[in-house]
Amino acid sequence: MITESDRRDEELEPNSFSSEPIVVWMQRSGSYVENIRNVVLRVKHPSKFGQNVQGISNESGELVDVRWESVMNLRPTVLELTDSRNPLPQLIGMLKRISESQVKEFLSRLKLLSLDTTDIDVHDLLFILQKLELLAAFSFSDTRFTKKGWTLLSSELARLSVRAVDMSNDILDVLDKLNVELVKLSGAPGIKVEAIKKCNASFITVRTLVAQELDYSYDGDAQHLIACIETRFPRLKTLIWDWSIVDPAVSFDNESKTVIALLAQLYKRMKLESLAIISYTPCNDTKYASGELARSLLEAGLPLVQLFRFASKGLSQGQDNFTVIIAGSNHQTRDKIHSIYVEGRTSAPDLRYLMQLLDDITPPFTSATVVEFGGIDRDNVRSAYETRKPQ
Repeated sequence: MITESDRRDEELEPNSFSSEPIVVWMQRSGSYVENIRNVVLRVKHPSKFGQNVQGISNESGELVDVRWESVMNLRPTVLELTDSRNPLPQLIGMLKRISESQVKEFLSRLKLLSLDTTDIDVHDLLFILQKLELLAAFSFSDTRFTKKGWTLLSSELARLSVRAVDMSNDILDVLDKLNVELVKLSGAPGIKVEAIKKCNASFITVRTLVAQELDYSYDGDAQHLIACIETRFPRLKTLIWDWSIVDPAVSFDNESKTVIALLAQLYKRMKLESLAIISYTPCNDTKYASGELARSLLEAGLPLVQLFRFASKGLSQGQDNFTVIIAGSNHQTRDKIHSIYVEGRTSAPDLRYLMQLLDDITPPFTSATVVEFGGIDRDNVRSAYETRKPQ
């Protein structure tokens, strides 16, 4: 891992990449230790260092000079490829200069590969996938590969026995080739309910469905989605439902009464073990409406209905603006949902956190540290970062 000694300008070992260090952005930590359990390696343009995909600074970090040897020792558990002008080709170019066994060692701990609003080439992504033996989860949003590209990717994802997929458009034909256990619907542009309805496949291995975002077509999309869940996901055990699919801010109108009744019926008909509803409740009216949704589930006979409120990150405790309703008999799943959403203070967790819903032994792949790679030219990286950095 990156250590304090790596910050010094030492000569590299023979047959290494270069005698010149590179510059990465690294999340600040109390100490730089040798064994960091989980590392998130983000590959992005340096002007985006320390920012999420919406351009909001969400990490505290600094530029650090490191040797390539130290980068190779990171062995990330999560690899995130984000934003346009992505420097992945530069990283791939350096990896092609070392042996295949060294590349495989570098990627040996990778569990989650995530793409978000990025312009990477499918063949660069294939290079990464082909060096892996297993991959637990794959996530993408606003990534426009061609049908041919997805065909190439599907073969590798199937070989890698991917267990969880976060999908943002219609790749149901790819999903049909995988034996995934958790599916999350989110991101841009989103999948249309009509595509799910028209799909002839049944995803019999899926046990957890997280319905967070759709590409909306009609006012009744929420009801249509509920209507096809039993057919498309016949062995489902856990359903996490974001109420924004129905209405951005929850109300208890006729449509809401219909949807909550349909969810209760689906729970009982499919003998689900857990149902969670996430809703945005910034005011008293929405808090009241969410309480009525919970009351409706209780009156419908769902077991152990509980309501929790939390303030999203950035707000003070007590400024609750989200509500989570949890019902169901599976206590372990209920506890995990509470930990992910309520204790984690997030309404839209990514697969790093949701993967613990797969089974009782998969931990959340939360990061002990974040390292961001923005290219191999030190001067260019520093210039791009400092130019956008607030003075």
